[in-house]
Amino acid sequence: MLQTAAAQGRQVIVTHGPRLDPGTARQRDQGRKDTSANLRYKSGSNIGGDPRQVLWIQNPAEYQLPEEFKGMHYVIAKEDFYLTYPTKAEEYRKRYEGTFQHGGVSMEEMILPVAVMTPK
Repeated sequence: MLQTAAAQGRQVIVTHGPRLDPGTARQRDQGRKDTSANLRYKSGSNIGGDPRQVLWIQNPAEYQLPEEFKGMHYVIAKEDFYLTYPTKAEEYRKRYEGTFQHGGVSMEEMILPVAVMTPK
């Protein structure tokens, strides 16, 4: 395929996600315990977290995120942290520790390798 594209003088851009599933980070530790179901990000008015473990977005418009109601915030897990129900923290740790989950902010989720190939 690449030889055919080169023979036709076409430029090819090759890219892939950091793992088999782009946007995935290996989970190891738990972060802030909140009430929504998603493990890597949450939205609502009663949320927050340790800035070492989460990106806390208090003004969604700054990040061009939807604000479904006044006072809505977002919390997005950093690195390999995840967010759990406060009453089921241990159950979630046992279930999700060492698994791959979507939606956080980590190098593996944000950097996308790219190669631009131009025929000679």
